[in-house]
Amino acid sequence: MKGIVYIFFTAWVCSALAASGDPTIWDTIKFETVYPYISIDTAGSCIWQIAGPHKEFFSAPLSGAKVMVTDSVNPYPVTNFSFFEMKIGEFTHGWEYPYNICLELNHKFDTDTLCDGGYITISLDDGETWHNIFEQDYYFWDNVPGMEFYYFPDTLCNGERGFSGNSGDWISTKLEWLIYPVKSDQEYPGDTLLLRFNFISDGVDNAREGWMIDDIVLFSEDLGGGAVHALSSSDYYSLYPNPANDRVNIDFFSYYREIRVDIFQLNGQLAGSSVFENTDAIGININGLHEGLYQLRIRLDDTWQFHQLLQIE
Repeated sequence: MKGIVYIFFTAWVCSALAASGDPTIWDTIKFETVYPYISIDTAGSCIWQIAGPHKEFFSAPLSGAKVMVTDSVNPYPVTNFSFFEMKIGEFTHGWEYPYNICLELNHKFDTDTLCDGGYITISLDDGETWHNIFEQDYYFWDNVPGMEFYYFPDTLCNGERGFSGNSGDWISTKLEWLIYPVKSDQEYPGDTLLLRFNFISDGVDNAREGWMIDDIVLFSEDLGGGAVHALSSSDYYSLYPNPANDRVNIDFFSYYREIRVDIFQLNGQLAGSSVFENTDAIGININGLHEGLYQLRIRLDDTWQFHQLLQIE
């Protein structure tokens, strides 16, 4: 059986891609040529096109001559549902843990706020089931230190969380998954992971332009040293010992009103949680946990979040 074990997902929107680890670029999709792992829904109502944009707000690609856009000339119609899919697999050849899957999405959108818009769903079983990326519990990062935020997910007319309103300009959304490869009858892992880019509109015609995407960057980052996320956690705290066997300590470089630490197994199952108030140093008892590799989520004042690998011996 082919597949991967899903560990965690993070997402953030920023003015520029954050410097993080040692990135390996696998591909940059500029929509100038045909990509075998991208497919547009063949339904007659689908308005996704690969073309040069000719609208007022969607006036030019980010690069090259073509983009993926919800109609290159006309406003999007009412009561529409359209999607295209991206299959993640072939470009992952040669990946080894602890590398991750990263995708930088450059896009613009112009829709009726909190009604029409775009959202992204993920399937880990080759399209059998789909889940909204912003509803993967405890995997979404709603803020990142040192980055300027342009957008937080809205709730659309069909109840999905996604992108709506006017983005103002091109924005960059980075998606990141940490994976642990499971190799069985397939030589390479990851070929059952699909991303679906969905667009939805209600019955009110607002003459808006829709969603436009360009320069999708597929890459991975060397997470070495136990640091799962690309942020410089050393600027915020010191964690020791690692590996640990009965207790792990975290010294913070500032006082925080509330510190929450969640411990996850590599399959995403929550193994324990601790909350501390008004402190700059904490200790966590890990006596009850089995040996192995765990994922810590460290949340500071409900604002900053970090992910950290912890080895328990």
